Amino acid sequence: MKKDKLILYPAIFIVIVIVLAVFLHVRADQNSRYGIFPKKLGDMSIVLYEEGKPAVSAVQRLHGGIDMHLKNAYIADYEGSSGNKAKFWVSKSENSHVAKALLAAMTGRVGKTGMFSEPVHSNIGNLTVYYVAGLGKYHYIWTEGDRVFWLQINNPSKVYQRGIVRESENRIK
Repeated sequence: MKKDKLILYPAIFIVIVIVLAVFLHVRADQNSRYGIFPKKLGDMSIVLYEEGKPAVSAVQRLHGGIDMHLKNAYIADYEGSSGNKAKFWVSKSENSHVAKALLAAMTGRVGKTGMFSEPVHSNIGNLTVYYVAGLGKYHYIWTEGDRVFWLQINNPSKVYQRGIVRESENRIK
């Protein structure tokens, strides 16, 4: 009887160590990041990440004609196995006032391009966002501090879109 207990305790210890190691590995994988972006967002995983000069150039080309004075920019593409896709363009300005001015310039201009609908203002979570449709996708634009976010999503479900915006607010740092 005593011999059985001596064998049982190390087996329990080994099982606990294995479970703990798996838990820590899964948790670390969920929290791994690509710059400001999480590895996973909703049902999607990051497939492209870019920041610095190449991202600044891409963001400036995207908004040609708007003087942005960006300190940095970040671009990320996400894809899911079910076909969901999202793309972020994030610009970092000198301060929140400059970011808000950039947001105002973007939303004042986007609906006049003929490629996008007029912006619709709404609140999602703690964010004030502008929604536009265009180029066969759904777009959300907002500012947080000194950054301006442009999120493009291919999934037509408003519930899905708003869920991704809410998760972005909490997980993009």
